[in-house]
Amino acid sequence: MFDKILISETTKEERMEIVKEKIAMATVGCPKPPQKYIDCYDQYINGEKELSEVGEELYNSIFEELV
Repeated sequence: MFDKILISETTKEERMEIVKEKIAMATVGCPKPPQKYIDCYDQYINGEKELSEVGEELYNSIFEELV
């Protein structure tokens, strides 16, 4: 697991690896998530939003779709 995940503590390449690992762990035994969810992580990879912000937005988006 990664010790550092903040944008200020990582390079773009490290953030790409973090996202790959995060998606892999989240989808074990599940179908691949929709591309629109995967694309949300680009904001983190590109240094625009922290991983926690992206996760919160994804959670809220999925919750709204279910309600």
